[in-house]
Amino acid sequence: MFPIKFWNVYERVMENNPRTSNFVEGFHSKLNKCIKTYHPSMWKFLTVIRRIQQQTENSLTKLQAPDGLPRLQSNKCRVVNEHLTNILKSYRKTFKFNAFKTWIFKLINFVPAYKN
Repeated sequence: MFPIKFWNVYERVMENNPRTSNFVEGFHSKLNKCIKTYHPSMWKFLTVIRRIQQQTENSLTKLQAPDGLPRLQSNKCRVVNEHLTNILKSYRKTFKFNAFKTWIFKLINFVPAYKN
C-alpha cells in the first residue's frame, strides 16, 4: 500500500494545483508522436527535445504578450474543481482534520494486505 502522502490530493486542491499528472502524460504523448520510433538514435532524440523546447518557449512568449490568452478549463472541469474546493473548505471548518487522518490511517492499516 502506498502511504497517504502519495495519493492524497487535499493540499493540491486547496492550493489550486492540478490533481492529476495529465500534463506529464501529454508531454510523453507529444514526445512519442515526434520521435515515431521505439529506439531513436541519440541525435534524433536530442533534435526532438530541442524542437519541443523551442515550441514551449514560443508558447510562453505568446502567453506573456499583452494579448496572449491562457488555455481555459472546460466548464465541466472548472465546476468540479470549484465544487471540490468548496467541499474541502467547509469540511475543514466543521471537522478536525487530524482526527480524520488518524481515522483513515487506522482504517487503511486494518484492511489486510493482498497476499499471493
